[in-house]
Amino acid sequence: MGLIYKEMELRGPKGGRRFKALMDTGASESFIRATEARLIARPFKMAEPITLELGKGKIKADRIIFANVQLDGYRLHWTFIVISGLSEEVIVGADFFQRWKIKLDPETEKVIIDPKALRIKLTKNKVS
Repeated sequence: MGLIYKEMELRGPKGGRRFKALMDTGASESFIRATEARLIARPFKMAEPITLELGKGKIKADRIIFANVQLDGYRLHWTFIVISGLSEEVIVGADFFQRWKIKLDPETEKVIIDPKALRIKLTKNKVS
């Protein structure tokens, strides 16, 4: 068992890019490195900054982006907290997995998306 990385496309108002994302059920939120965020969107300022505890210790964040997430043929949407100097391009956290009912299999290191679970949340969002 190791870390689970997944290639995914994030799309924002400036266009889309493919990123290598760490799928991290231990992270309560989802994050994107500031340099990558600016490639696809103009980060929005949050009403108030928040303090987060990451591997490097506590940091403050005050920006977010909204993006479409293309993952295994499905187009989902999500909010990512923008972090300068983040160790990974993108970290997808438990908030995303819970919302979209996505599971990770640590044995096979695969992402499991149940189309039936998405059916009630999405209509016609399967990417061809």
